[in-house]
Amino acid sequence: MFQVLFGKKMTDEEKKRKLKNKINKLVTNNIKEKLWNKYYNNEYDVYCYYCKRVKINPFNCYWIHLSIDNTDIEDNIVPVCENCDIINDNTFFI
Repeated sequence: MFQVLFGKKMTDEEKKRKLKNKINKLVTNNIKEKLWNKYYNNEYDVYCYYCKRVKINPFNCYWIHLSIDNTDIEDNIVPVCENCDIINDNTFFI
């Protein structure tokens, strides 16, 4: 009866995917450009903000959201390499 009224229970992966999609809609290209300038001063082919080992540029970087608690999205998004995105499982790829 409960599933009929409210639908099936979402798994953690489904919740994470749904939250990621909501965040993706909030982050525009203007915000990404502003954040790239904030972290890398408009330079291309720079080293990852976290590991400082892998070179990234604005076209091949991963945008991770560090915290979902803070309402200011721009303070919590960081451009990183693919390795740092995979290693840091508490973040959300954007």
